[in-house]
Amino acid sequence: MDQEYGKHAPRFQRSRLVLWPLACGLETACAYCALRASVSVLSHGLLYALLLHCSACVLFFLPSLLAKRVLGDRRTAFDCLAGMMTLFLPVVGLAGSMLALGSSRFLRSRSNKAAEFRDSVEAKLSTDHERFSKKQIGQLLSDEIAIEPIADVLHGKDPELKRGAVKLLARIGTPAAVQQLRGCLSDALPEVRYYAHSALTDMEDEHVHRIRDLTKQLEESQDIAVSRALGLAYRAYAESGLVDDLARGQHLERSREQFTKSFDADPSDVSTALLLGQILLQLGRPDEAASLFSQCAQHEETASAAQLGLAQIALEGGNLARLSALVKDISRSEAPRPTDPDQMLAFDFWREVGSGSHG
Repeated sequence: MDQEYGKHAPRFQRSRLVLWPLACGLETACAYCALRASVSVLSHGLLYALLLHCSACVLFFLPSLLAKRVLGDRRTAFDCLAGMMTLFLPVVGLAGSMLALGSSRFLRSRSNKAAEFRDSVEAKLSTDHERFSKKQIGQLLSDEIAIEPIADVLHGKDPELKRGAVKLLARIGTPAAVQQLRGCLSDALPEVRYYAHSALTDMEDEHVHRIRDLTKQLEESQDIAVSRALGLAYRAYAESGLVDDLARGQHLERSREQFTKSFDADPSDVSTALLLGQILLQLGRPDEAASLFSQCAQHEETASAAQLGLAQIALEGGNLARLSALVKDISRSEAPRPTDPDQMLAFDFWREVGSGSHG
């Protein structure tokens, strides 16, 4: 039955669209005849008006008969309702039906856009997991979140659609998503405030539980790998957007302590040295960070990220001569690009600047 309907649906829908202008024409002619008719109940004008009015009403019931006889289906409830309104409310009923039809189509299209957007981002999260990091998906969301249709969902009044948007933001879990969730805490709908609060609480609990589990493992094993993982967990919590500036600084400091412990145990581990340098730079200790970055710049796997760190220190310190030399080194570097999306963009930018200065 559904296959048969799908086969004939386009032609069936086009035929339905013809009924509305025909009904409007008949109702207009009905009104004209009624206005020109004499007061007598048996006048020809009133009879013509009644005939035209009934014809306009019957037009709306034709799709129901066609759907039932040809397609074996009943999907024309709105047409029947329009016919009843037109019958009992001449002219006014038809106008009201047209207004209701237009409004329903507009609202349905807005809902479909929001659903399509949500499905597209969900698909990216599942199919592109290996190609895109979490930050790249977060950047996608932050770019799209301010435009339609997702902005309409967050600022609309449909609690179900807004709940879907909140769930999507919680799954993304990046600072940009957290910022949008915080905005939902002041939403006019209590359901949306509840969804957003629950999502933020769950996200924070996930960070807290991971730190607690790693801390327990470290107490039991004193494994350097666990210490490094704990440092990464503290850093992720600090950069999640879930904590204020004071707590962020505290988590970064704890991250530094764990990376320092791991680096002291194995000074040849340049990946840990790079992480420690980045944390020191975030904590406002550029001299210590520069020493570690210089060490990491000598190794191919960390050279690009280390050069970016040194360039950031020179830029923030106003040392333009040092920055110019570093940019030239970046443009000539044959080391692989950083894997972090933000660092990748910065690396490409400085490489382009350095290439331009050579030209």
